[in-house]
Amino acid sequence: MRNKILYGLLLIGGLGVFAILAFYIVHNAAWMLGDDAIIMRKTGFGKPFYPTDNIFPEMGRFFPGAYLMYNVLLPFCSNHIGPYAIYILHLIVFVLFSICYLGLIWRIVKPKSVYDLFVVLLFTFLALFRVHGNFIICFSTLWFGFFLVAFFMYMYYCFLETDKTIYAVGAIVALILYMYRLESNFVLPLIVGIGTLLLAVSRKQMIVGGIILLNVLVFFICYYFISYRHVIEFYDGSHGLDTTIWETAIRTFRSQKVLWVALPMLLYRLYCIFVRKNKFLVYDMFLLAAAAQCWAGWILKLNWSMYYHEATLLSIPAILYYCRQLLPKYIYVAMVCGLTSLYAIKTLWAIEDNQEQRYLYKKHVTYLVNNVDDVLWFSPVVDYSNWDTMFRDLYKGYLQTYMSWILNDMNYQIPVAEIYDKRKTIWIVPDGNEKLIPGVVEPIQKEGKLLFELYYLKVFSTE
Repeated sequence: MRNKILYGLLLIGGLGVFAILAFYIVHNAAWMLGDDAIIMRKTGFGKPFYPTDNIFPEMGRFFPGAYLMYNVLLPFCSNHIGPYAIYILHLIVFVLFSICYLGLIWRIVKPKSVYDLFVVLLFTFLALFRVHGNFIICFSTLWFGFFLVAFFMYMYYCFLETDKTIYAVGAIVALILYMYRLESNFVLPLIVGIGTLLLAVSRKQMIVGGIILLNVLVFFICYYFISYRHVIEFYDGSHGLDTTIWETAIRTFRSQKVLWVALPMLLYRLYCIFVRKNKFLVYDMFLLAAAAQCWAGWILKLNWSMYYHEATLLSIPAILYYCRQLLPKYIYVAMVCGLTSLYAIKTLWAIEDNQEQRYLYKKHVTYLVNNVDDVLWFSPVVDYSNWDTMFRDLYKGYLQTYMSWILNDMNYQIPVAEIYDKRKTIWIVPDGNEKLIPGVVEPIQKEGKLLFELYYLKVFSTE
């Protein structure tokens, strides 16, 4: 009786925490300034994304599948699709991700007691807390990649357990879709293809490994002929050309705390495999894939707080499996409780910050739209081009897209003033102006009233 009560309390508590996470994906849904403009310009106006929209050969960019999932909204919505529809899609995918990852952890643990159920929920929420921050923002499409990784892991694990074709097909499809979402994503299917050949105990598994590697080869060919041959200057995904590989790696470990456990686990397993001649297991493949994902990201200098969540997702099942074998249960549970609690706190902070940003962006941009006839963009002319001029134009595009979406007018342009002429109006001043021409903003600052700051912009009123 006591076990049934504890079992029920765990389930109710788990559902409660999950409901909170799900609720804040949609609550107060609003656009934010930045790369949300990419979705606003297309999905926001009822237009589809095409694979060619995300191929930029001159920069080596090749991610044709990155935004295609937003197209599923088009048949169900009008030609003016808002953020609530976007975040409902995020919510649906978050639920699917949770089901897949819970199913994977459940199959590994095969719970038979209250303690086992606690372990299942603990490791599942470790993953949910880690990825939740990407489901509450629009501009990053990584959230759909997380679902594909979780779906692949579940399908692949089931395939190795049952040798059923349906699971193999699901795993292969997930890997193919995942691979075309970022240039470096070929790393996961490459390691999986090689690992499948090493793990294979049947002809069917050998064929699956070969099919995965064949698709990796097709990706290489496509990338080479479509992008690589035409590169002028490679795009640095983190905007962090000033960081070295070593610095990026250190920051990654600071951000992705699960890797603190995964790294020594990987080193231990390599020792066991090559020195003790232990059998190579699926968990070893997951750890190697996680390590390869990290190396690829470090070489490309991808942002340490965004692009390494897949490595965490791949590492968690291996940590679960080997810690249960190597450590007393109370030690490894305490360790994972600490990690999960840390991520839970960070998730709460991220939710609070996200809710505030949603409110402020909507409030301030709506204010500008309500006074659209009085708005001017202050952009003094300079006779050269650099990062400051580029970002100044970029910020204008972000704000202009947001305002055009509210106005439901794709052709709206923010009027530009190249000099401050003491007009009684609302001046939008990007931060880059002061760097480009020192002192150029001072007259507006002295004669105007600062209404608010928005993104990298200051909004003044001289009325």
